[in-house]
Amino acid sequence: MTDDELDAKFDAQARTVLSGGAIIELLRLCRSVATLPNVGKQVAAVWQ
Repeated sequence: MTDDELDAKFDAQARTVLSGGAIIELLRLCRSVATLPNVGKQVAAVWQ
């Protein structure tokens, strides 16, 4: 599966519970998870 295909699949599923901006931010966080200082805090902020 290509990155674009994965993004489209994630978007289709996430759209039922998240706004477009939250989807973009969550994808960004997922792509940089190895460098995040506090994954839980940053991901939780997307839901608020």
